[in-house]
Amino acid sequence: MIANPHHITLAAAAELTKNFRDTNPGEILAGRFSKAAVEELFLDPLSVGMRVYNGINAAGEQSLVLVGVDAAGNDLYNGPLEDYWRTSPPETIAPNPLNS
Repeated sequence: MIANPHHITLAAAAELTKNFRDTNPGEILAGRFSKAAVEELFLDPLSVGMRVYNGINAAGEQSLVLVGVDAAGNDLYNGPLEDYWRTSPPETIAPNPLNS
């Protein structure tokens, strides 16, 4: 099995999210995409990962754009693109180490 180079501990993740909350008061803290939205990126047989782009929508609010990525690291921009995430706030999340 290949080691996952993206894996971090809960303690490390909690520190990263706390650092963001401390330095960006009043900002969107998190966002949620559906499983279907993420799975759609991997329907393309060339897709081996995904990239996340920061964006600003027409209302001036922070947004994210997800795009599949091929084995060479190129965006599969002619395939599915995902946005319309559910943000927190306003979406309420039960307190946990990543948001408290």
